[in-house]
Amino acid sequence: MQINKQINIKGMMCGGCETIIEDAVSEIEGGSDVHADYPSAKCKLSFDDKKVRLEDIYKIIEQKGYAIDLNSETEGGVFIKISLSILALIGIVLLMVFSRKLWHQFSVPDISSQLSYGMIFVVGLITGLHCIGMCGSFVIGSTVKDAEHGRSAYLSHILYGTGKTLSYAMFGAIFGFIGSVVSITPFISGVSILLAGIFLIIFGLNTLNVFAVLKKGTI
Repeated sequence: MQINKQINIKGMMCGGCETIIEDAVSEIEGGSDVHADYPSAKCKLSFDDKKVRLEDIYKIIEQKGYAIDLNSETEGGVFIKISLSILALIGIVLLMVFSRKLWHQFSVPDISSQLSYGMIFVVGLITGLHCIGMCGSFVIGSTVKDAEHGRSAYLSHILYGTGKTLSYAMFGAIFGFIGSVVSITPFISGVSILLAGIFLIIFGLNTLNVFAVLKKGTI
C-alpha cells in the first residue's frame, strides 16, 4: 500500500541537505517519491509499506546526520526562541557597553613593539582561545568527515592549517593592496564593521532556526 507521509527533520542547514536526504531515501527499495524542504525543515515522502517501514526511513535519514522531530514545534516554542534571541542580543549590547567603560577605567597597555615577552605570551594565549572558539568546530567537522572516509586525521589537520594560512595571506595581500590604492576612511571602516555584524546576527538566527523566512534566501 502506498503511503504519503510528511515528517519534520532537524539539522538541515542548506539546499545541499535537501539533496542528501532525497538521494538517501530514493535509494531505499519501496521509496518512490521524496521531497525535502530546507526552509520549512520538512520532508514529504511516498513509500510502499509492504517493502519498507517508516522506521527504516527514519534510520537512513539519521545515518546521514539528521534528526527526526516527532513533535512539531508549537507557537509557544517559537515564542521562546524569539524571546531568548532578543535577550541574548540585549545581553551582547550591554556587554559591549560595560566592556567599553571598563576599558577606559583600567590602564590597558598598547600592543606595540615595546611589549614585554610576558605580555606577548598573554596576548597569544587570548588570541589562541579566540581561534579555538571560532575555528575549532570547523577543524573537528573536517577531520571527522575525513576519518569516516578512512583518511588520516593528521593529514586533515595539516591540510586545514595550510589552507587557512595561505588563504589568510592571500586575502591580507588583496586587502592590503586595496588599502594602498583606495583611502579607507573611518566612516567606510565603521560601515563595513556594521554590515559584517548584521550579517553574522542574521547568519546566527538562521542557524538557530528562529525565523523560517530567513531560510528563503541563501546565507
